[in-house]
Amino acid sequence: MQSDSSAHLSVKEDDDPILEYQNMETENIVSVNIGGYRFYKANLPQMVSMSLKYIDKLQTTDAMDNYSLFLDPYRFMWTKMRKKYVPIMKNSFLNIPSGAGMLWMSQMTGKDLPEIIPSVAYIMNMIRVAQAKKYNVFIVGGKDENLDKLSFNLRRSFPRLQIVGRHHGYVKGPGMERVVMALQKTQPHLILLGLGWKNEADFLLQYRDRFPRSYIIPLGGILDILSGKRKKAPDFITNKNLIWLYRIFNKPYRWHRIFNLVYWLGLCTVARFFPKKNFL
Repeated sequence: MQSDSSAHLSVKEDDDPILEYQNMETENIVSVNIGGYRFYKANLPQMVSMSLKYIDKLQTTDAMDNYSLFLDPYRFMWTKMRKKYVPIMKNSFLNIPSGAGMLWMSQMTGKDLPEIIPSVAYIMNMIRVAQAKKYNVFIVGGKDENLDKLSFNLRRSFPRLQIVGRHHGYVKGPGMERVVMALQKTQPHLILLGLGWKNEADFLLQYRDRFPRSYIIPLGGILDILSGKRKKAPDFITNKNLIWLYRIFNKPYRWHRIFNLVYWLGLCTVARFFPKKNFL
């Protein structure tokens, strides 16, 4: 089995993830408003701890914000520019700044988030916790062959992980309804959703209230990275916060996204000089 994701699918044997995260102080973490949306001044371990505690809370309390979002400048602007999808960012439990541009935007607006939260690292920590807590996991997205590879990788590195279901992401209409019914039947603690940003946003708008006990994490392209289909950006690219540039060269057919980024850059620059105006 060839997998470029093997470096990300490892188990920490020297600590207890439940104690590590449940004993972490998170109640006093400060939230800030950036562009009209809530972000927390939290690092990666704190984000995982908050998520763990929230999953436990969902088992006894219904909530409409039973999901979190990985946000980079493109996703931020794409959602903000479409009124239909604005509630997705407003109602999410966590808006996770996964792109360097989000950190820069927070600095330009004087909100100063502490760090970028690497999406792969967050997901792998959540899976590690899911195994320790015996959470049920359901995966939706990608092609069947990629799901096979992902399941193999996860079971190899997390042999006690309880994957209660999986389904490819190429479904619409009645097909999606069958997937939703399977999710309702299993009521997993954790739903990993890899449908692409727009389809994930549509899924959250239409179906999230049917899984009040589940914590939903839209994965986007992370599913392809974990399955080994797509390579993670090289470390020297990541360390320089140039993942956005790497993605443009890696997938040149997405060049049109540059227009969104230029618009976002202009708004951030104006907001820097006129902080009391609501430009973002």
